[in-house]
Amino acid sequence: MAKLAQDDVWDVRYVVAKNANTTAETLAKLAQDDVWNVRSAVAGNANTTAEILAKLAQDDVWNVRSAVAGNANTTVEILAKLAQDDVWRVRCDVARNANTTAEILAKLAQDDVWDVRYAVAKNANTTAETLAKLAQDDNCDVLYAVAENANTTAETLAKLAQDDDCDVRCAVAENANTTAEILAKLAQDDNCDVLYAVAENANTTAETLAKLAQNDDCDVRCAVAENANTTAETLAKLAQDDVLDVRYAVAKNANTTAETLAKLAQY
Repeated sequence: MAKLAQDDVWDVRYVVAKNANTTAETLAKLAQDDVWNVRSAVAGNANTTAEILAKLAQDDVWNVRSAVAGNANTTVEILAKLAQDDVWRVRCDVARNANTTAEILAKLAQDDVWDVRYAVAKNANTTAETLAKLAQDDNCDVLYAVAENANTTAETLAKLAQDDDCDVRCAVAENANTTAEILAKLAQDDNCDVLYAVAENANTTAETLAKLAQNDDCDVRCAVAENANTTAETLAKLAQDDVLDVRYAVAKNANTTAETLAKLAQY
């Protein structure tokens, strides 16, 4: 690799810079390459040290800085500086980085570019407080990401459950923090994807599942049949379903009684 790193053809040096087996020492030399593509590859390599990344973070080419922002070895100090970069793509990569602190993410949550705010809403380090603010965003993709985040509180999810966008409501229905009360309201949704997500959620009550078991959509009924909260009584009714997949799900459910299983065995 060390020899190839000195090749006259930059494409070769680029491939070396991207290779997972290239040593930190070789990458340090390639970090000074005249071709930005090579430097960008170095900045994205998992073997590149924090020290080299700090130098590349000052590169004139935004693509290189962006690669630094996405590297898992980049320090919080460098990420904080890159969070103020003039190029939104660099800030976006900072917002995606698993090392980015809640404090930095809170600042990026106010970014003018929705892609950056979306990345913040997706980050596992983003606090419930920041997510609550992002839940008021005008962009539906940002709202969707907030609804998906495991740090989003039940209170924020309750507000998002009323959103006009069905994808946002669906994400709320899928979230493990969504309460049984919110799920009961979403169980009255007109969208089948939302109903399916409610039927799958581990927080959905037996009562709500019993109502969903009567839904016209077989996928919804199938999800009800698979849910661990579904009662033996509801499962007994679903065991008579015309759709094979629903009956199959009933047969797999641990709550299904021996009597119901005996009837299923006769199909």
